[in-house]
Amino acid sequence: MNVCARSFSFLKKKFNPITSLMRNPCTSLTSHFALVIPRLEVAVQAILEFLNPPKPGEDETLGWTLLNTLHILAATNQKVVDIMATMSLPSTLVKCLYLCFDLPPVDPSDETESRLRLQTLFVETLVRLCRHSSPAEELVQKDDMSLLFLAISSWCPPYNQGWRHGAADILRMLARRGLSNNVLRYIHGKQWVARCTHSALRSPDLYVIDAAETLVCLLCFLRDSSEASPILLEDFQACCGYDNLPNFLLRLESEGGKEAYSCLWDLVTVIASLTPYGAKELLPMMPSGGASFLLPGFSLPQPLGQGVYKFCFPFLFFVFFFHSIQHLYKKSC
Repeated sequence: MNVCARSFSFLKKKFNPITSLMRNPCTSLTSHFALVIPRLEVAVQAILEFLNPPKPGEDETLGWTLLNTLHILAATNQKVVDIMATMSLPSTLVKCLYLCFDLPPVDPSDETESRLRLQTLFVETLVRLCRHSSPAEELVQKDDMSLLFLAISSWCPPYNQGWRHGAADILRMLARRGLSNNVLRYIHGKQWVARCTHSALRSPDLYVIDAAETLVCLLCFLRDSSEASPILLEDFQACCGYDNLPNFLLRLESEGGKEAYSCLWDLVTVIASLTPYGAKELLPMMPSGGASFLLPGFSLPQPLGQGVYKFCFPFLFFVFFFHSIQHLYKKSC
């Protein structure tokens, strides 16, 4: 049994029903940040001071204790997470995550490990919540899902990149577990696929590596969402995403360096992984005589997804045969 399961078993014995315990930390944290977040000039520092883990030898702060408690409760069950969502916990945490993009640089002497602990626990709590559907609905209701898409497509200082990566992890979990028809309509209606694509491919604010990470996260999100509906993949095609990708890959290769080449390969790999997905079924061509060719013992493999998405193959063909991206040739050989 893992630590989280043991902790939850202990809490369940001490507090029955468990919902009687969970309301207090949710109320305490959301009430505190409801007062802090609107005051943008002091919000970032207030969040850090409230949630920061204690240094060795210090007592745990109230905020750190609350966050640890919510981290445990978020791993329990649908009923508990549903109550957390009704108390606006997901949207409160997402607002805080977005504000963390403006955190000051850490003092390498004593704060790096502390900041990493906070970042890890904070993001893991949100990822655990988003394993269920109700947090996604609450984020849509409060219009705070937009902050996650803004987070993956906006510039942030290098020392805060972990928060950006955390937003990407949360979105990927939402794509796997939280995409109801209402959530899909929200993302489609807000045109977040087109807006993120535009930011990655054309915004002068994003460094090319950050832009590549935005595209990888977005395409992973689209791939996972296609299990529920192809509408977001169609949004990517409609905003000329596939048409602009080859030039972006050339830009990545011209950047040079290990990090750029790694992003280049990740991007092509995730696009290739889209090929089993989509709404179109590929049927074999029938011979002119009308009878199909039969091979004894042969059976047609079952498709991995919902068919082949028709815009991916032309893109991959174009990249490998009409562009001299040498690194891809070397990697694939």
